[in-house]
Amino acid sequence: MLIGDDDGLKPGFFERLNRINFEFRKPDVIYSSILQFFHPGVAPWKREGYVSEIRNGFFFLGRDEPFMLDAATRRKAVENSLDNRRGFTFNMQAFIFKREFLDKMRMDGKVFQSPFPDYYLANVAFAIADTVVAVPESLAIAGVSRASFGFTLFNKLEKKGADLLKTDYDADFAYQELKESLLPGKSYTSSYIMTMLHVCKRLGSWTKVRP
Repeated sequence: MLIGDDDGLKPGFFERLNRINFEFRKPDVIYSSILQFFHPGVAPWKREGYVSEIRNGFFFLGRDEPFMLDAATRRKAVENSLDNRRGFTFNMQAFIFKREFLDKMRMDGKVFQSPFPDYYLANVAFAIADTVVAVPESLAIAGVSRASFGFTLFNKLEKKGADLLKTDYDADFAYQELKESLLPGKSYTSSYIMTMLHVCKRLGSWTKVRP
């Protein structure tokens, strides 16, 4: 699991994880809902801070227990992302990866790629995993502190956010391919589009096949 120092795990996390792994025979990926904790001073609409449950995933509708997420549903989720219609969360706190699968994800020794590394990894994992278990309940806590990218995003601090992610468009092949097509506007939108091109390049012919 890839989490930061402002994140956390719910009580009983490891016991729950062991049961899921046993029931589903150690899937490549476990995807769950998350609790999102906005630290005080982060959310401009509620500066005192708060916690909410994020149950992002159209496939969670009507579900209460863990279930195997089939390939067709995962394809729909990724294709929605490529069409700029997000159907699940890209927060890494929602993902638990089998170590061997994470090694399979590496390119040039790196798991994370693109201007938005978590967006990239979430979509590529959904596409190429053999087995993904979806868990409607929250297992982990995604913290949004003043030191996180989320703080810059929600407070319209684009330059600070780019610096935090060490974004270098000129060194990114996606920018070189897209720069004549990108319209003026928020850097978030440009970074999202570039990230989806990274996803397409990583998946190759997968993105061209329709069920």
